[in-house]
Amino acid sequence: MLRVAKRNARTAGLDVRFSRGSLESPGLGGRYDAVYSILDPFNYLLMERTLSKALTKIHTLVRPGGVLITGTMNFASLYTVFKKSYGFSVKRKGWSLQKHVRHEIDDVNMLWYHYESNTLKLKAKLRRWSERHLLRMWTFPELRTALGERGFTKVRLFEEMKPGAREAKHHADRLTIVANRT
Repeated sequence: MLRVAKRNARTAGLDVRFSRGSLESPGLGGRYDAVYSILDPFNYLLMERTLSKALTKIHTLVRPGGVLITGTMNFASLYTVFKKSYGFSVKRKGWSLQKHVRHEIDDVNMLWYHYESNTLKLKAKLRRWSERHLLRMWTFPELRTALGERGFTKVRLFEEMKPGAREAKHHADRLTIVANRT
């Protein structure tokens, strides 16, 4: 993903620094005008203290007046389409993929368990792998409070990540949080 992002930035003539690391220890120093992350980074932080540590680090990376932009999943919107188990397969010339997905929800502790088993057949070779994801279903009010406690202000929620997007008021499948650093 980083290779594609770097290529896209180069093509657009942008001077952007990309980094790979964990939220708790991103391996970055300095101050930035913006910190941008998509694909639900905070949902992988299961404990409040871990979330707090990550937001404190992000706060040190964003210069005063800068902005944090991050995507988050709206788990409540998934309840209506939730399937405990499903599978699908894709066949193309020279390859095929079979995937089986199973979900469990712990709605007391706000945890979402996601299990996958995959089989890829590529030119007569078979590759199998499994994935397990445990996600914390943070609510926007929880994230807004945690961001405010770390020095972020004007924490807003948008329905999508694009210019001119409306602030989310009632329903959106994917959400974008924008927060200013004081």
